[in-house]
Amino acid sequence: PGTIGRNLMGFVDGIINPRPGTEDFAKVVWSDGAGWLAGGTGLIVRRIRLDLKGWSALSTREREQVFGRRASDGSPITGGAPTDAVDLGATDARGLSTVPAFSHVRLAAPVAAHERILRRPYNYDAGLLPDGTPDRGLIFAAYASDPSRQFVPIQQRLAAGDLLNRWAVTVGSAVFAVPPGFAADGQLGEALLG
Repeated sequence: PGTIGRNLMGFVDGIINPRPGTEDFAKVVWSDGAGWLAGGTGLIVRRIRLDLKGWSALSTREREQVFGRRASDGSPITGGAPTDAVDLGATDARGLSTVPAFSHVRLAAPVAAHERILRRPYNYDAGLLPDGTPDRGLIFAAYASDPSRQFVPIQQRLAAGDLLNRWAVTVGSAVFAVPPGFAADGQLGEALLG
């Protein structure tokens, strides 16, 4: 409790998330729409294979530029504590952006207020592929009350310009509808099944 894990690339992962028990959390995660999914959520699951050999060839500074966070503790490369937001407007002494246009945090940052998700990565190691390449990476899980409105715009930006894509390839992806809970005398999905 209270700790955030590291991914296989060596970075703290899943730092900025809505806090459970808050109105913000409820808005991001739970569907408030009408119909059978009201009170449920959407779950996005992606299997992301990592090229750890290629990644390890980069310097720590280069890796930090790709992510937009410090490798040591996950703090923003613009300064502050790990839980502080990255200052996307920060510039260096020459007036150049401190956070590169290709960095993961810049492209994953919400452009609109609704572009937020609850996310959690899980490391995996599935041994070797038939060609002898290691099959290691992340199982990325994200919850969103409306995946098409919240997750898709973020993913489109990441697909178009995230330099991390050179070392991280999505090899599986799915979206699930998770129905709301039910009373002791009810059943899962009763609003859908009747």
